[in-house]
Amino acid sequence: MKIAVVAKNTYDAVPLKDKLKEFGCHYVSDNPDVVVSWGGDGTFLIAEQKFQGIPKVLVRDSRLCLKCNVEDIHDLAVKMQFRKFKYTSFRKLELSYLHKKLLASNDIILRNKNQQQAIRFDLYRNGRKIYNQEFIGDGLVFATVFGSTAYYNSITRKTIKSGAAIAFNNTVEPHQPFQFRKSDIIKVVLTRGPAILTVDNIRKSFILNRADTFTVRISDQKAKIVRFH
Repeated sequence: MKIAVVAKNTYDAVPLKDKLKEFGCHYVSDNPDVVVSWGGDGTFLIAEQKFQGIPKVLVRDSRLCLKCNVEDIHDLAVKMQFRKFKYTSFRKLELSYLHKKLLASNDIILRNKNQQQAIRFDLYRNGRKIYNQEFIGDGLVFATVFGSTAYYNSITRKTIKSGAAIAFNNTVEPHQPFQFRKSDIIKVVLTRGPAILTVDNIRKSFILNRADTFTVRISDQKAKIVRFH
């Protein structure tokens, strides 16, 4: 089996690579069968950006890795030896903005750039205005099933099992989260900015101003996570 490793600290990956070789795994940097993500939740997002669609094994090296299912290097080596695992998958989100398309495994976040001032925006589903009103608040969080246990959950205290959902972040008028399906296209029109638009933990962000728009939909592409028996 060909294995690639993405670690929070690259120098920490050396003993992991050596341990995997002991159990007959072949370490590669391109075209792996499985990717080991060794770190926290953020390391998985980096691994998914680098090796999109390749199954990931989430190995904990942080107490904050809420989704890790392997405790440490030794635990991983033992489990890989028996090769008894399966893949679970979830669909990503696709952001379209200024002729750019970006995929999110976790979430897409719209936030007010100035903390002293709320942003205003209109929200549409398939061309029809949602709630027929202008929203005023700190922004929105679009979450995948995977991401619904993160920032989305801290706002709504809920998670989702399918599709994708929107959390309304500190809006003047409180709103329940809004779940949407794969056939839906969600459009956001900023009516007062400035705002910051981010995708997962990608460092590059976009600054939006009045009349800027973007769309979000559920992608055909999936992220896969290895679950051991």
